[in-house]
Amino acid sequence: MPSDGAALVGHIHKLLPEIPHIFQFRENVEKALISSYKMVQEIDSWDTA
Repeated sequence: MPSDGAALVGHIHKLLPEIPHIFQFRENVEKALISSYKMVQEIDSWDTA
């Protein structure tokens, strides 16, 4: 288990510079999902109207 922890920490250290990009990417994905979800809801409301 300790060796796994050390490997994980090393992996995290390698990923640290990428973290802002990962968060930015996630934010963009969430915005895209929300906007497409709203679009689908609007289309659904047209169908039921």
